[in-house]
Amino acid sequence: MHEQWRQLSRNPFEPKLKPELEPKPEPKPESESESESVQPPEQFELKYPGPEWFHLFYDLAWAASFSSLTGNGNFDYPLDMLNYFLFFTAVLWMWASQSYMGCLQQLLASPGETTLFPTDNNPLTPEGYTEGKKAHLWILALAIALTATRIIHLAQYLRVTYYSFWSSWLKTAHTFNNEIRALIAINPNVIEWPNIPNPSMESFLIRRGFDWKEEVQNLIYTLESTTADGQLIDPALATEVWMKRFSLSVMLKLFQDFNLEGVPDDLQRRFDDYHTNLTQVIYDVKIMATNPNESEYFQLIWSGSTPNQILGGLLDGPLISTRCIIGFAGVVLTSLSLIAFVHSELGSATPRDRHERRVIIIRFFMGLVLCLLLLLNVGKYQEFFVPEDEMVYRAGVFRWFEAFWVLPTIAIAYGIQFLIEISSAERAKCETKKEERVREGEENRP
Repeated sequence: MHEQWRQLSRNPFEPKLKPELEPKPEPKPESESESESVQPPEQFELKYPGPEWFHLFYDLAWAASFSSLTGNGNFDYPLDMLNYFLFFTAVLWMWASQSYMGCLQQLLASPGETTLFPTDNNPLTPEGYTEGKKAHLWILALAIALTATRIIHLAQYLRVTYYSFWSSWLKTAHTFNNEIRALIAINPNVIEWPNIPNPSMESFLIRRGFDWKEEVQNLIYTLESTTADGQLIDPALATEVWMKRFSLSVMLKLFQDFNLEGVPDDLQRRFDDYHTNLTQVIYDVKIMATNPNESEYFQLIWSGSTPNQILGGLLDGPLISTRCIIGFAGVVLTSLSLIAFVHSELGSATPRDRHERRVIIIRFFMGLVLCLLLLLNVGKYQEFFVPEDEMVYRAGVFRWFEAFWVLPTIAIAYGIQFLIEISSAERAKCETKKEERVREGEENRP
């Protein structure tokens, strides 16, 4: 079957019949006065406008280039970036599949043609040659423009990448940063802290019920404080003190959100004293690395009676769930294997029975592996906060909890179980079909 073809200069979006096939309207007599009174308005026309249908591609190219050049890449959350790339991929696929394929089909087909390859084979005329030449030049210009935009974008990306690495290698940048740190260490008020804009930190604090300017004022107040011997506090130590107080405020805020009964009076009184007693906070900063259990900070957030715990009250439930959930997941798989074992026929040799035996063995061993993870509860220290040099003796369940690998471990285990069972079922299906073919062959054998 032959395909119809068309010239590039012909508009594929407005198909017309051949002149000899178009109906010829009957001429109407017009008076001389009417023909003189009705005159079409004069319009400015380009000398070489090019094909009409080709203007659409220039509009698309301009829209794509403009959106790429003016678009920004600010994403507040990872989900925004994922949605952007999914939308971009869908639109790109639609444009590439519909526009290119549709235009190619329109270029290859000529709606309205009654015959394929007419007898005259479209003899070349001066007008047809001129139109084809202009269409070729317009296509060449579009290809050059599109290639130029891609090259410009590539050059921009390479330049940004180069300067991002080049500036980090400069020694002058490190020298400038060290000078600024030294200047701030000499005089903490060398810059006006409250006027420093930080939209990211402001948004972070607002979502947690804090004010950026108020926290900056607290930091300045801490930097201007004096120790018990009357000396000005060290800037690094003052920053640690402010961080301890601020983190305690964040945890107390979480405690208030999750505890409907509010903050006990004893806990609130100790909390207020921690924000006013600078000596106690400095002592906590010094001993937190070696013996955190003796610090007031640790006593406030973890130890003490149950109503007076802050972080302990928030983490008791998740930690207990972490200790037990893996055992529960392992018991589920082991129980399923035992149920399947009771209902199976061990003496049968059909592919389905072999599949059941494989599933029983796989579920039992996967459940056993998950139950072995309960050994993570074994350890010298069954506490969340331990000295840094004793971290290796802490129960592994706490490190597992800190790494956020509880649910991913269960998901991976069940995913592997699912894939193995699917593969076993597919294998049993293939074995059944093979046995049926062998049986049919034996029955048809004379």
